[in-house]
Amino acid sequence: MSNNKDFVGDLANELAKKGSTMNQKQVSSALNASGRKTTYGTDYQGGRGTNKLVSTSYDYFDNKGDKETAKNIAERITNSEGETPWTS
Repeated sequence: MSNNKDFVGDLANELAKKGSTMNQKQVSSALNASGRKTTYGTDYQGGRGTNKLVSTSYDYFDNKGDKETAKNIAERITNSEGETPWTS
């Protein structure tokens, strides 16, 4: 099983292909539906833990040099106001 950051990257890339976005609640639902857990072994709730995962996923891909995936994470995963979650 790939790590949660890879899952977020794959999700953002699929969203970009479809021209869609997802808010953090929807991302947490997708994570939970695929059986993924937080570092505490609990389900994602769509709050700070989900935002932290999105933020660290962006950094992970940016540092790997995968700028396209990092860009898709930044542009395709939003908070309920349509903003990048880790800036709110």
